[in-house]
Amino acid sequence: MTHIPEPDGKRILRGFQWTYISVALQGLLKLVALMVLARILTPRDFGLLGFALICTNFVERIGQGGFGPAIVQVKEATKSIVTTAARTSVAFGILSMLALALSSGALASFFGERELALVVITLSVGCLIESLIAIPEALLQRNLRCKEIMMADNIAYLISMIVICPSMAFLGWGVWSLVIAQLSLKIIRLVIIQRAAPPCLSGVWSTVEALKLTKLAFGFSLGRLLNFFSLQGDNFVVGRLLGTEALGMYNRAYQLMTLPAMYFGQVFERVMFPAMARKQSNKKELGDEFLIALEVITAIALPAGVVMFALANEIVLVGFGSRWLSVVPVVSVLSFGVFFRTAYKCSDTVVRSLGAVYDYAGRQALYATLVIGGAYFGAKYAEIGGVAFGVVAAVALNYISMTRLSSRLLELKLGKIILAHALGVWSSLWVAAGLAFAIGPLKEFSSSPLIVLIAASFAAVLSWMFSLSLAAMFLPYGALARIRKARQSIALARTRA
Repeated sequence: MTHIPEPDGKRILRGFQWTYISVALQGLLKLVALMVLARILTPRDFGLLGFALICTNFVERIGQGGFGPAIVQVKEATKSIVTTAARTSVAFGILSMLALALSSGALASFFGERELALVVITLSVGCLIESLIAIPEALLQRNLRCKEIMMADNIAYLISMIVICPSMAFLGWGVWSLVIAQLSLKIIRLVIIQRAAPPCLSGVWSTVEALKLTKLAFGFSLGRLLNFFSLQGDNFVVGRLLGTEALGMYNRAYQLMTLPAMYFGQVFERVMFPAMARKQSNKKELGDEFLIALEVITAIALPAGVVMFALANEIVLVGFGSRWLSVVPVVSVLSFGVFFRTAYKCSDTVVRSLGAVYDYAGRQALYATLVIGGAYFGAKYAEIGGVAFGVVAAVALNYISMTRLSSRLLELKLGKIILAHALGVWSSLWVAAGLAFAIGPLKEFSSSPLIVLIAASFAAVLSWMFSLSLAAMFLPYGALARIRKARQSIALARTRA
């Protein structure tokens, strides 16, 4: 019997389903881990891990060489291309591991933390593990096999961060509970992903294809490296200027801002990136998908930022405990960056799917400069609160820059981009109004931060849903208008039948 390939539409839809399940589970697990670990470990423990991750993530970005994203983006991934990418990735991983281990002493001296040397040596093994994961995971992503990636992510996170890390923290292992958990997470992911997609190290090496792949991979690698500076530059500045404990506190607050970005970022990275790469020659269709995605993300991320700002005190008390109250002002400032940090993933995905890797790298260089500059001046004049201001400004400017690049590549007019934000602004106003009416009476009724947080969040969700219901009835364009027209078509078809 002849095998009939499954239509791309069904594969993309199933990819969305599995990725959303994965992201929802991982988001829940991450919240649980944040709440539990913040009550056991100290800010200094998180700060030490933060220093180590700055070093290891930097070397991993170089070591992976961009071959994973390149395998996803190329129009045809032949066996020789895959073999070349896999072998090169592992070679880079070995070199990265050795380089990081040998430089551990110098890094510990630079940051002024003697214990950091052994932490970096231990985590350097992760460079080799990531190099073994890169190409098999890219092949799964390219073929929209999101179920396997979901299983790897959530099983690894559950075992390492929910079981291993809290258990070791309770036994008094301190920062080493975080280190062992980070390493075990990578090892478990490696085992699961390589069971789903073998490492592809056997095969024929093609020099010609290797050179073509390397050119594309270098662009991705450059973009990823510059993206590292934009994501870790503020941590470097905080740790270097303000100390290990300040870094631990800032890092916890920043993770709250990135939770919505994690929910949508993984979806775009794992589903929309390969799906859009398949349609890279059809800019009209890509443009429509981009506008709908931007509208949906705006309608969720903007209200989420409003909730985070209004309930910053309750979020910190419930999530981290009273000893972290000093980060409430930082959380309030970072709430203004929730939308920009989340929504730029739309443009990020479009630019990479079109293969505009050097345009992307240029924007990442600007972003990294803005983050480091904003964090430096903020730390100099207003400590971690100032860092938060500088970083939010950098994130906002990066969003504008990347959205402008996407609109140029997709030949979209500015008016359409602006209209894609209207639903988010509308729903945010309703959420803000709902919170304004609810928070005061709730605080008079109960002194429990948990009760206030739950009840106020419920009021925000009701306001948000009501605003979307109104928009669905009257908004003449966008995702909700498409849903309304589809329902009308179905109802009309049933009437005629």
